[in-house]
Amino acid sequence: MIRISSGWTLFLRIFFPVFYGVFMLTWTIATIKAGDEVSPLFASKLYQISMISFLLIGLLIVRFTVWRLRRMDIENNMIYFTDYFRTFRYSMDSIDTIKSYSIGWMKFLKVSLKEKGSLGKDMIILIEKSIWTSYWNAHPEIHSLMKS
Repeated sequence: MIRISSGWTLFLRIFFPVFYGVFMLTWTIATIKAGDEVSPLFASKLYQISMISFLLIGLLIVRFTVWRLRRMDIENNMIYFTDYFRTFRYSMDSIDTIKSYSIGWMKFLKVSLKEKGSLGKDMIILIEKSIWTSYWNAHPEIHSLMKS
């Protein structure tokens, strides 16, 4: 089995959201609960509303960006997608299109299924470029799935 996705996927998908959520929630509760005993700033309504807003906005940003990342492995004619809690296997025939794009130095694949699967219709994968390039060159049958 060949792992196409980057090792950073695990960090971005699991560790970063947990760390952010726990840290910000703990900080918000601790400073609001401590109130003016520690600092008069913590007792102000503006601070309390701002901290709760930063927590919620940050969680929404995480949910709609890095939480969408999936890990992708390929073996023979099968492709595996996982969100680190569940893993699903699809045949190459169930893939509609594969689109490559980049944001900064990070390279992504957007894999679209012909029908909606258990993890959705579209999978976003942060790829390990060298592994993907070698797989791409060794398997010309997937070139027809590629969309520019």
